[in-house]
Amino acid sequence: SSPPLSRRLESGGFAVATDEGAWLLDDTCSPVAVLSPTVHTTCIAPLPGGWLAVGSLDGLLLFAEGSLRPRGRPSATLARGSAVWAVEVLPDESLLVGTSSWAANSSDRGALLYPPEMWKVAWHTEPLPAAIFSAGSIVWSLAVPLPGNIVAVGGGAGVQLFDLGRLALNMDSGQAVM
Repeated sequence: SSPPLSRRLESGGFAVATDEGAWLLDDTCSPVAVLSPTVHTTCIAPLPGGWLAVGSLDGLLLFAEGSLRPRGRPSATLARGSAVWAVEVLPDESLLVGTSSWAANSSDRGALLYPPEMWKVAWHTEPLPAAIFSAGSIVWSLAVPLPGNIVAVGGGAGVQLFDLGRLALNMDSGQAVM
């Protein structure tokens, strides 16, 4: 399996998180491009539709497929102001983002859930997450999906398990906090 700081891309090649941006490598591991070269990247996740999620010390940078080239710019940033230590894609294409405080006056936000309609479209104001797991905790690791539609959130509060089926029942009033 791939190390956690590198992932195989849908289009071929690899993405690698470094302290000098996200490096894109071809199938022979030759560099093709560096995305956000001044950004300390913390994690990488290929997304459906050829997108790439790049965790940083200031949010989750989302690159559309057309931006995976030299001088490519992120299409959007989620969880701005938080360090992003982990990102996973759920079967319904939602993003689960593990965060901690990093910037001045920020707080530990927990694991943030963004459904596809929140990250696949352009928006002018950063959307709030649809749900927050382990709110107020540092989240370093995620495991999705586990049997029974369970997600595991690991961090300052230990490992916590959350039932996504129960989440659907709590979503009728906007954001769910679990």
